[in-house]
Amino acid sequence: MNFLVYDFEVFKHTWLVVFKEVGNKYTIFVNDYQGVAEYYSQHKNDVFVGYNNRRYDDIILKGILSNLNPKPINDWIIVDEKPGYKFPGLNNSIRLLSLDLMQDIPGGIGISLKEIESNLGMSIEESDVPFDLDRPLTREEIEKTIKYCKHDVDATEKLLEVRSD
Repeated sequence: MNFLVYDFEVFKHTWLVVFKEVGNKYTIFVNDYQGVAEYYSQHKNDVFVGYNNRRYDDIILKGILSNLNPKPINDWIIVDEKPGYKFPGLNNSIRLLSLDLMQDIPGGIGISLKEIESNLGMSIEESDVPFDLDRPLTREEIEKTIKYCKHDVDATEKLLEVRSD
């Protein structure tokens, strides 16, 4: 069993995910349902690790595995503030071994990953690409978003290392 740190970024016409097996290379998918499904099937016995992933990324992953567009799921969770597991059509029977590091921090609710990055001495990076774009991302915007997402994955991996005891 391996630990896979991961993070999703969802826009109206573009979504992407960065997976990283702890200590190894990144695996990245952009609007690739089949690629994510194959990756999941190869790693379904591994532990998917994130920060606030229980409320967001786990749901987006299950949505993609349910062949659903992640943008309406994103909006259900973020804009409408509804529990993701109640999204219509979501296959909640998908088995996902998940570790949410936000839950591991005493009083962790409300502590952002950016605050943790600062406390770990890491640079704070924000997305240069607005999440409310009403068009597909350009290649350059996708690359910038991947860089941002990788940084969050690296911060989560570092937090996992710090909290491993």
